[in-house]
Amino acid sequence: MTTFDLDAQPKSIRRQTHPEWAVQAAVKWAVARAVACDYEFASHDRAKQYSEGQHIWEARRGVRRDWPDTELLCMGGLTFNCELKKPGWKPSAPGTKARKEWDAGQGKMIGRLRILGRQAAWANCPSMYLAEAHAVGVPLHPNWRITAQLADQQMLADIRRQEVSRDRAEAGVVVKGPRKKVPHSRIKRAEAVRGRVLF
Repeated sequence: MTTFDLDAQPKSIRRQTHPEWAVQAAVKWAVARAVACDYEFASHDRAKQYSEGQHIWEARRGVRRDWPDTELLCMGGLTFNCELKKPGWKPSAPGTKARKEWDAGQGKMIGRLRILGRQAAWANCPSMYLAEAHAVGVPLHPNWRITAQLADQQMLADIRRQEVSRDRAEAGVVVKGPRKKVPHSRIKRAEAVRGRVLF
């Protein structure tokens, strides 16, 4: 094998999973089905840093570090901010050792928002998010716990799907995509033949 052939080999890139994104998508799905008033839901998650100056430019535009990931604005002015973590994780309490240096800041920000009179919390699954929202007075439909359980299952399935996809890619397993759609002309020809031939 020549050096040219080696250069042509695809580089092995470790596929990442994004469990927190799965939580965010499941929470959005649950909110749409559980909140019993007129509302607006938004996410404020910062993008991953892809360049040296990206977060500096974001800060100049007012994109805040440690700001809770989601905001739920309900009729009547009730606003609920929630920091989402992947299942099994939680923001570190102020004054304790954090897993990551940004992790402690998220706990401080939740405390700061509460001091300012905002309803703020953290959650690592849709059922915890809806329970926290219910506790601060967000009006929910009577069946919100069932909706939360369905959203939890959807979230776990999405995370597992990401993990399986990553493991297959790392093992070099080629997974065929969906079957190609059969052209309409081929279907018509097959139906014409079927009409002429006795089975």
